[in-house]
Amino acid sequence: MKVNTVILADSGYKYNSEVIERAVKDAVSHRPEEEIAEVVVSLVSEAKMKRLHRKYMRTWVATDVLSFPLELDTTFPDKVIRLGDVVICYPVAVRQAAINHRSVNEEIAFLTDHGCKHLLGHHHE
Repeated sequence: MKVNTVILADSGYKYNSEVIERAVKDAVSHRPEEEIAEVVVSLVSEAKMKRLHRKYMRTWVATDVLSFPLELDTTFPDKVIRLGDVVICYPVAVRQAAINHRSVNEEIAFLTDHGCKHLLGHHHE
């Protein structure tokens, strides 16, 4: 499977795009090989995450990751399957990395994988 990963980040955030791209590719690797999929990953501030969390989840706190799936198995005219958006709160990821004894890139990879699984329909139990 070919995966296009679009990364959007607020200025000043240090991240490794290859780590994010690998996490997305690994998370969607079970999809058919001939598909072209696209995932947008955004790294945002706590203020922006609070606004998103309040708007969509009715909770006024900065969570670590939110996912906004598009309809699965819809192929657009350009033959790309757009799975949706994963939004990661960079400052929360930095704090969680320290708590979890991981690097910031490892935490971002973990959150990217978690968000992608939600795009694919996997949910918490």
